[in-house]
Amino acid sequence: MWKLLPVSLIIKVYISVLSIIFLIVNLIPEWGLLKVVEVSGLVSLGIMFVLAKWGWKYIWKNKLIDLNKLICPDLNGSWKGNICSNYSNEIKEVKVKIEVDFLTFKMFLISEDNYSESSVISSQLYKDKRTDIIYLYYMFEGQVPNPKKTDETSFDGAGKLKVKYENDFFQLEGTYWTNRAYQNNNNTAGRIELKKSN
Repeated sequence: MWKLLPVSLIIKVYISVLSIIFLIVNLIPEWGLLKVVEVSGLVSLGIMFVLAKWGWKYIWKNKLIDLNKLICPDLNGSWKGNICSNYSNEIKEVKVKIEVDFLTFKMFLISEDNYSESSVISSQLYKDKRTDIIYLYYMFEGQVPNPKKTDETSFDGAGKLKVKYENDFFQLEGTYWTNRAYQNNNNTAGRIELKKSN
């Protein structure tokens, strides 16, 4: 998520935190300048890490400024939706769990029939400068524990989802494609639509 923040804002926040820590630590009379700089740097980096990992969630809950709309919706939580593949044209219900902060992104998908599951191995949130629309690009690894004779046990894929947020309503929708059974010309693509359920 940090890529959605203006670089100037990240620098300003870090310099502000560093300056405050420096002023506080500088009040300790027996420490020299080198010790003050060293401690200030380490403490401010620690504070920035805590903000990026957990603290941002408390800032996002502030109702005075809607940071979900201003920067990026908080995608953490459970999602439900469906996927429709061009291979079978069958609509499958899916459950998705997303865990995201300013340092990491995790996304797990399980089909309601438990036939397949997948997890994201690489992802990026990107804001289109022309439209201000946020997209989630991701690569995933799929597993089919007990495949049918015509299926694969594992496959890779990628997707592009549009992030929609209006009046506390979260939605992801877009397309995905895989290399599933590509050697038989059966590689799949399709649509996916998800709504946040909590």
